[in-house]
This record gives sequence, C-alpha cells and structure tokens, in this order.
Amino acid sequence: MTATSRNLTASLIRWHSSHPNPPNASSPTEPVSQIPSQTTVRSPRNANEEAGILSQLLSTIQHFNNGISRLKSDVRTSHLIREAEATRIQLHRKILREREQREGRNADDIYDVECTSFAERRKKWLEKHLPRKTIRRSNRHLHQTQRDLRTTLPTVLGFIVLPGVGYGFLFMGIMFPRFLLSRQFHTREQRKEFAMEEYKERRRWFERLAGDFWGSFMRACPQLVFCEHAKKRDEVLSLISVDAAGPVLDEPSMIHIYDLCYKLIYRDEASPHSRVNTSAFSTLPISHLHSISLACNLSSIFPLPAVASSALLQFCVPRPFLESRLTHLVEDIIADDATLLEEGHCEAGCDGMTDEEVLDACLSRGLPVARFARDTSGEAMGEIQCMRTLLTNHLKMMSGVMKYRGECSVREQQLFPAKDGVCSKSSLVRDVALHVLVLHLPAIRYQLLETNTEVTKKCQEMN
Repeated sequence: MTATSRNLTASLIRWHSSHPNPPNASSPTEPVSQIPSQTTVRSPRNANEEAGILSQLLSTIQHFNNGISRLKSDVRTSHLIREAEATRIQLHRKILREREQREGRNADDIYDVECTSFAERRKKWLEKHLPRKTIRRSNRHLHQTQRDLRTTLPTVLGFIVLPGVGYGFLFMGIMFPRFLLSRQFHTREQRKEFAMEEYKERRRWFERLAGDFWGSFMRACPQLVFCEHAKKRDEVLSLISVDAAGPVLDEPSMIHIYDLCYKLIYRDEASPHSRVNTSAFSTLPISHLHSISLACNLSSIFPLPAVASSALLQFCVPRPFLESRLTHLVEDIIADDATLLEEGHCEAGCDGMTDEEVLDACLSRGLPVARFARDTSGEAMGEIQCMRTLLTNHLKMMSGVMKYRGECSVREQQLFPAKDGVCSKSSLVRDVALHVLVLHLPAIRYQLLETNTEVTKKCQEMN
C-alpha cells in the first residue's frame, strides 16, 4: 500500500467517525449540502424524566417549607405554654399572699386543722384553691420542641440565611433526615422507620450492658421462676407475665434489682444521703459507662454508620459529657413515669395517649417499637396496642419501685412527704440508684428473655 492510499484510507476513517449517519448509498449524486446533519432531539421519555425530577425537587422544597412552618408553630405554642405557666405561678403567689394578709400572720390558722402537720395543711389547701399545674402533654411538648430546635436549627438557618448556598443544607437534610431534621420534617412512615432503626441499634448493646451490670456484683444473670415459686431473691427473679420487651417482674423482684443498684452506687459510703448531688455514673468503670451510652443511642450525635459512630463515642467523647447527657435523659424518663402514674394512665392501659405519644414514650424507655413490639400472648393485636401494653407493664413495674422508694428513707420522707405511698417527683428525679435502674432495666429484661426461654414460653402458654 502506497503512501497516497494510506492517506486516503485515514481520511475516510476520519470522515465516517465524524458522520455516523452517511448519505444513502442508492443516491450517490445527492449534494453534500442536502445530507441531513446530526442534531440532538430530546425524546418524549427523556422529557418526562426531566419533568418528573423537577416536580420531585419542587415537592421536596415545598415539604421542607411546610416543616419549617410546623416548627414555627410548635415554637409559638411552647412560648404560650411558658406564659401560661408563668401566669399560674404568679397567681399562685398572689392568692397565697392575699389569703395570709386577710387571715393574719399566723399561717397555722389558714389551713385545714384536720391535717397533722403544717406542710400537709398547706399542701392540701394549695391543691384545693390554686390553678392546676401544666399537664404532661404540655411538658412533653416543651421538651420535644427544645430537642427539635437543637437538631434542626443549623440546617434551617443555613437554608434560610445563605442565598444559593443554602440549598446545600437542604440537600444534606434530604440525604440524612434522621440526623439533621426533626419530626416536623418527617412523614409518619419515616418516624416509624427511624424509631425501628434506633431501637435495633440500641438492642445490639443490651447483652453487653446486662453483662456489665451483673458483672459488677461478680455474679451471673439470675434465673426466672413464677411468682409462687420465688424464694431466694439473690438466685431467682419472679415474673408475672411476658411481653415483647421481656418478663414483667413482680414488685419484690423489682425492689431487689433497685437494692442492687443502690449498692452499686453507694458500696463505699456509710451515709449515702451525703451524696445526693453526686452523679449516678461517677463510680462506674468507663467501659460500663460506654455500654450505657451505646444502649441509650448517644452515638447518634455522629451522622455516621453504626460501627464508626460507636467507635468515636468510646474513644473521642469525654466522660463528663456522657454523664451529663445520661443524667438529663434519665431524669426526663423518671419525671415522665411519675406524671403518667399520677394521671392514671397505668390503670387505663395508656388508652388516653395518642399513637405518636406512645411511640415516643416506648422509644425513650428502650421498649420495642413498631414491628418489634410483637404480641407474645398469641392474640392478634396491632402494633400500637402492643406498644400500649408494653408501656403499661413498664409503669406497673416502676410503680412498685416508686412506692418502695417512698418508704425506704425516713429522712427523705421528712423533706419530701409522700403522696399515696409514692415520693414526690423532685425526690425521685434526684435518686441516683433509680437512675441506674431505669437505664439498665431494658437490657436486664432482654437478657432474662434470651436466657430463660423455657420459663417464658411456659408463661406465654399459661397467659
């Protein structure tokens, strides 16, 4: 092949590569100017796909704006609740001051003489004449709104304040809605899905946490027996029934676990009441503290995979931060339990609570949620009804401990008089042994369920 033929072949190859649609071979005399040029025409399918993507983007932005509106509404409602509570306190003081001025300075003559002490007479008169305190639903709204603001405020401010760049915060919120957005931006299906994911992550650490708890006393997990067979509380624990969270323990067994928590905190103290303000977790080993933190899902502060976030929590987060977060969490749970018992939700089977309130209450206490809250009695029950049963059983167990807590210390009774056998909320919230019990109870029940399968199955058949 000569050089001229090689050049011609190369030219033809270049021409064919630049013209993928050559002219028709049947009309070789057609002018080059009439050869149709290659133009890009959008097919209807591509146009529909682009329109669908644009519509989905606009819908997402609208959903984000609606979430901002709902967050603003919740903040305004929280402000009104605080104003109402402040007004109630002012009216409280005004009524008390006017009453004392009208009746004289001797306050002993103001109140009902049937009561034995001045504190009881004053408390009874206040309950009769003063406005009602803020109910649980309002208190939960205040706490939830504060958490929502801490979660969502950086994302929302970035979206509103920064023009153009703010859409990056929007896309980050869409990619990680569980970590960067609050419940106002979630659909009902998303809230249910996120709750199941959180409970699944927490349950991974229950066995380790229960092992640390029993290992602190150099003993293995006790065996389960029925109530009528329970004799030695150091060796066995008695159950009443079984639900998805584990065995429902009777009052003596719960009191025994509370006493163990008491010894775990005050093992080296002759007078435990001298350490009322001490953290419940200051005496625990760091590995035990990490187990509690992981079982309470404190690793969610890192928007990373579960393995990476748990590793960061154990190696990078300081101990005071973990103790502070756990203390606030358990105080909130104890106060909420006392309020639910006071409002009679335990006797009513938690039927007066909405579905979302039941879901949030179960999740905060480490109880199974959604499909994990399966019914173990064999009856066909919905997930919400199963969660109501779980919450009711939890309140029954805590009620026995709180009544025992009201009788165990004469000094505490003098400072905080018990009502119907139950200590005041301020006394319960400050009880560090109760802190340890509340955070370990889900893991203890889960381990008892896994290690005593024969007893639990027999109990299910009997129920």
